[in-house]
Amino acid sequence: MYWGLLICAIAFEILGTLALKYSSTNASIWAMFVMVISYITSFIFLWGAVKKLDLSIAYAIWSGVGTAVICISSVYLFKEELGLLKIICIGFIIIGVVGLELLNK
Repeated sequence: MYWGLLICAIAFEILGTLALKYSSTNASIWAMFVMVISYITSFIFLWGAVKKLDLSIAYAIWSGVGTAVICISSVYLFKEELGLLKIICIGFIIIGVVGLELLNK
């Protein structure tokens, strides 16, 4: 159950961040509304997840997975460039998140 809450927190954090970018480029009040609601919802789910999961693990996964997905999504949605260095850095994020989870067990 707590992992499900963390996955929901990640999904809403990603949605909020993508809406942040969209609202900043299009001055959309709806995108700003989605951003605010998504961030609030994300923190509510994260709050629920850390009731059982270690904060260090939950936060690292929440921010790491969110960062990696947003980086990849930005390439497709906002036509940002994806160079070799960016790919390597995303790989380090994934390695770090997996490493933390393995150390936790």
